[in-house]
Amino acid sequence: MYLAEERSKLLQVSSENSSDFEMLAKAELRKHHLQLDENSKRAWISKSLPKTDHEETERILDQLQIMREQDPLTVLHTDLGVEDNNEGQLSMFKLVPNFEMSVFIAKATGAAIVTDDHNRWKEILYAISNASILQTQNVQALSNAISATPFTLPADISDILELNLDSSCRVYPAVFRKTLKYLQSLHKQGAKPNAEAHLQSFFKRADQRFKKRIEKAAVPVTKIQVTSTFPRDGIYDSSVSRLLLMSSSEHHQKKIPLALFLRKLSG
Repeated sequence: MYLAEERSKLLQVSSENSSDFEMLAKAELRKHHLQLDENSKRAWISKSLPKTDHEETERILDQLQIMREQDPLTVLHTDLGVEDNNEGQLSMFKLVPNFEMSVFIAKATGAAIVTDDHNRWKEILYAISNASILQTQNVQALSNAISATPFTLPADISDILELNLDSSCRVYPAVFRKTLKYLQSLHKQGAKPNAEAHLQSFFKRADQRFKKRIEKAAVPVTKIQVTSTFPRDGIYDSSVSRLLLMSSSEHHQKKIPLALFLRKLSG
């Protein structure tokens, strides 16, 4: 908490440009209320609208049930198993880790950091510059190509899940797997311009294939811009490294090789 407070003062963390996150939070709060059992809903209505009589309460409950049935991502059965310690419900409210936890998970699992939060992106860039002011970038041509490319993504979560079942849509993971393999060889073999040019062209071909598949699917889409960073010395945080040592972790990546910032394009 102390580290987060110090960063917020230095980076001037604010709620500006957080409209998408606020919209998601409101949607998750709505879903949370829809999934409450009847007694919990009555208590919620009584607390929120203390002057509501019995008939009005029943009408609200009926309307909530209709909304629940119309929401494709809200479960309909009432026995959610939340009283069992081995079961529970996924809550998006708990899937927004702070910077240290994001770095910890990425290092422990060998992953990259992907965010659509401006403040988190500031923290990532600060960590990179704090490690070395003169830190240069790996695969700059690929990074430039990613930033210059407007990505097309399905706008509806159900379309995303359905298209993800199609292997022809999973093209971007192949790009980053190939890139990470190249980055891991840099300290032994050094930079190879031909290999980096191949990564750039491989990305462009993958992006074209994905866009053709999306066009064929004829689903509503949204455009996003992706900014990437591939710092030569990686993304490093000393406090997280101490946490990993304290947790007796032996097999984790020393530094995170890349991070991505997603921004929704207007229009």
